[in-house]
Amino acid sequence: MANEKKKNGLTVTASGYKPSASVQAAQSRLNEVQGQRPAAYQSKYSQQMDDMFSRIQNRKPFQYDLNGDMLYRQYRDQYQNLGRQAMMDTMGQAAGLTGGYGSTYGQNVGQQAYQGYLQQLNDKIPQLYSLALDRYNSEGDDLYRQYGLLSDREATDYGRYRDTVGDWRDDLGFAYQMFGDERSFDYGGYRDAVDDYWRQKNFDYQVSRDQVADSQWERSFAAQQAARAAAQRAAEQKDWEAAYQDLLDKQFFGNENYERVSGTKQNTYEVEGFGTISQKEYDDMLAAGLIDEATVDRYGVMRTRMRKESQNGLPTTGGYLWSLIR
Repeated sequence: MANEKKKNGLTVTASGYKPSASVQAAQSRLNEVQGQRPAAYQSKYSQQMDDMFSRIQNRKPFQYDLNGDMLYRQYRDQYQNLGRQAMMDTMGQAAGLTGGYGSTYGQNVGQQAYQGYLQQLNDKIPQLYSLALDRYNSEGDDLYRQYGLLSDREATDYGRYRDTVGDWRDDLGFAYQMFGDERSFDYGGYRDAVDDYWRQKNFDYQVSRDQVADSQWERSFAAQQAARAAAQRAAEQKDWEAAYQDLLDKQFFGNENYERVSGTKQNTYEVEGFGTISQKEYDDMLAAGLIDEATVDRYGVMRTRMRKESQNGLPTTGGYLWSLIR
């Protein structure tokens, strides 16, 4: 696939980052733990506590109803019976003193005896009040105690619920940490792979550009070398032409005894456009490839001409003329 690179099990493509199997597994675990969130807390004692608190809050202040006190009624009945019995006994004793006849004295002392017992009953009232107050306070304490027990049970249950929530949060945090670490490591590897991919791409591109530059430099250098060689050949051509012309000037126009009449010299050759040369010069120039083989014209003169290639550049081999030029 184009633009693809594998590293550490990761595939780098133009589509971007794709989580690995380990990251997907960590994501699944995180989703699973998130789905295990405990439900909202449901109190088993809320209604009982509300009822108990209402009883405490709406409880009436202490009021002592003497006649409504059962213990007082018991004491009252008891002391009234004892008082009547004492009154009768006292009146009987008084009647015995008077020969069996009733008297005001007997009634008075009987009544006093009765009132004595009633006074004892009245003396019990503060005690009975205190006992009733104690009962009232005890009942209040019992309400508070029951409310406290319910509160303790509520606190225990809620504490257990909070422990469950805490455990879930710990599991969630651990799962999230594992997912984060796994994804960070995985994405870091992906980024390294991407960096390596583009580093290699840039390196390959630079190598190709260097190769192009080297090729261009080689072509440029070859062109420069060719230009130098052409310039050198042109310079040598000019040097050859100048030397050749100088030789002609020296040979034909610098010799005052030279005669331009064909056949006036024995064993000579006429070179077209060049002049007269000796037998030795002819042999050397012919051997050097500067001239064609001579032919005899109708006047008996040996004639030849310069070869075309020798007119356009230096000869490839040495010879008499070349030795003169050098």
